[in-house]
Amino acid sequence: MTGPTLRERIAGWLSHDTHPAVQFAKYVVAGGLGTVVFYVATLAGVHYFQSGQIEKDSVFSAAYLLANGPAFCLSLAVVYPLNRLFVFRPGRHKSSHEMAYFTGFAVVGNILGALLAAYLMGSHGIPAKYAALGNIITSVLVNYAGRKFFVFKG
Repeated sequence: MTGPTLRERIAGWLSHDTHPAVQFAKYVVAGGLGTVVFYVATLAGVHYFQSGQIEKDSVFSAAYLLANGPAFCLSLAVVYPLNRLFVFRPGRHKSSHEMAYFTGFAVVGNILGALLAAYLMGSHGIPAKYAALGNIITSVLVNYAGRKFFVFKG
């Protein structure tokens, strides 16, 4: 008796009908790709908006804020189709509503995560590099739950 071929295993792993642990792993991989796109786009935007000026904190902060919006949109443009194709089963809502809800949960997760990070830094004196983990974990959990139980068909 032989088991499934490598091609069959990969097709099974990429299908919507997988174990919840595999689904979450695929979600993390898709989100990881989106995170890479976000940070590369943010850094490129900061470089663009700084326009060769001396890197002062205020210039960097303004450039970061200007770059953040387009980078967020670009990362959603990468993560949404990956989630739709490989992680969750689409079809609970019309595509336009699905994308709006998907984006809404991303915004809510990001805001809640940022608030948690700010709280950890301000009230508990935790360094930003560690508080950022609270932001990431909160965002991942809010987004996963919202997308699994509301946006998509699980």
